[in-house]
Amino acid sequence: MKPPVQTQIFETALGWVAGAWTDIGLAALTLPHENPAEAVSRLAARLYKWADRNAAFSTGISEAEADELPPYFQKLLLDYYNRLPVNFDIPIDLSWCTPFQFHVLNAIRAIPYSQTLSYSQVGITAGYPKAARAVGNAAGSNLTPVVIPCHRVIMHNGKLGGFSDRIDFKRLLLDLESANVRS
Repeated sequence: MKPPVQTQIFETALGWVAGAWTDIGLAALTLPHENPAEAVSRLAARLYKWADRNAAFSTGISEAEADELPPYFQKLLLDYYNRLPVNFDIPIDLSWCTPFQFHVLNAIRAIPYSQTLSYSQVGITAGYPKAARAVGNAAGSNLTPVVIPCHRVIMHNGKLGGFSDRIDFKRLLLDLESANVRS
């Protein structure tokens, strides 16, 4: 039986964020958007990815159906987008992951606030020292950006590399955390 999903949309200093929570933990999260409808649309896309990886689960959400995420999690996100250092020590639903993705995403999750690692360094940390490109693919599968801070993974030469959302948002998040990387 698939865990029930609760959703919530709320406004941060940078825009509207939508999140989804299961009995296991955070299942999906959006980066800030200009309006609630955009956040809901992006969350629905993330949830469909999650659902595809969780067999028969499916959902449709709307702003009117939003439930409460745990209040402490909403506070952490609000603090984060207000430039306060935050440790997102919350449960995450990674039931959809392959073992490789699980190890990589946990290695990324361990990168401290305002610090960066290269894709190669993440591969080494995760136990896959020659898998930098695959690390990038695993980071791209992340459904919970910011909480699993894939924006903190950069190229070995200090350039930003890729980002499954918008590359300009990767720069914004790194600037928000005051990390120094080259464009």
